[in-house]
Amino acid sequence: MRGTALGGTRALGALLIATGLILDGTGGGRPAFAQSVPVSVPVEARSGSDVAGTATLADLGGGRTRIAVRLSPAEGDHPTLVHQGPCAGPNPAPWYALANVQNGASVTDVNVAIVDLTRAPMSVNVHQSVQQMDTIVACADLVLPAGAGVAGVAVLPAGGVPPATGPSATARTLAALGLLAAGGLGLVLRRLGRPAAQRA
Repeated sequence: MRGTALGGTRALGALLIATGLILDGTGGGRPAFAQSVPVSVPVEARSGSDVAGTATLADLGGGRTRIAVRLSPAEGDHPTLVHQGPCAGPNPAPWYALANVQNGASVTDVNVAIVDLTRAPMSVNVHQSVQQMDTIVACADLVLPAGAGVAGVAVLPAGGVPPATGPSATARTLAALGLLAAGGLGLVLRRLGRPAAQRA
């Protein structure tokens, strides 16, 4: 009888732990495991140039992001800066300096979370040269495509209002079932723990 009660206690503990994991994994919009999925956006030619390519954003965790720019033709030394505002009308004052694109490539780890880079209109501006900073030869809008799948990044709808977060209906249902099962198992354990005369 004691072995049965101990086995039931272990089962109850496992059930409560599983219920806690369900709630922790989905409650409050917090994912159980963060997954980093690099996202690429097009770098388009500007000012009549033929320079184009991609800018890839990868979440490094800890509020840091890697920005890798690849351009073709792979030539020249182009100062590359993040500006506030879209490519169509960037703020002239640079917001964050990236490594120059040299021979078609630039990789910079920035101390800015990917969600902050993409929350408001921002753009990566590739300038002609140090001597010709007023000429932007290529530009990329830092806008994530819908369904990009980057952890912690909510792609804003047209109205600019982020989607509501919280436990899903499935999570709430599973949690409720887990609690009901735990209550039923507790009653069984209490009954098993009584002397035989009391159970009769």
